[in-house]
Amino acid sequence: MIEDVNNTDWWDKNLTGIKVFLYEKNKRAHYYLVYELPWPATDRDLCVDVSVTIDSVTGIRKLTAGPLPGLVPEREGMIRIKNYRQPGLLLLR
Repeated sequence: MIEDVNNTDWWDKNLTGIKVFLYEKNKRAHYYLVYELPWPATDRDLCVDVSVTIDSVTGIRKLTAGPLPGLVPEREGMIRIKNYRQPGLLLLR
C-alpha cells in the first residue's frame, strides 16, 4: 500500500495530490504531497525524503521519513510543512 501512490484514499482524506520524484524500491523515495484543508485553515504541502532499511535476518522493512527542502518551490497561498518527521514505520514481509 505504501508503494501505490495512485491509490491515496487510505493515506489521508485531505491528501489531494502526490507527485513522485524519485523511487528506488526498498531503498528510498522523494514525494511531494498536497493537502486541501477545510476553511478557515490554509492548504498545506510537504516535500518528503523516505529511506528504507531492511533487517537482513527478519526481513522487516523500516521506513523513516523527513522533510526534503528545495524539491519543489514554495507556492503562494499554501503553507509548507517543514518540520515533518516519521521516526520509523515497521513493515512486515
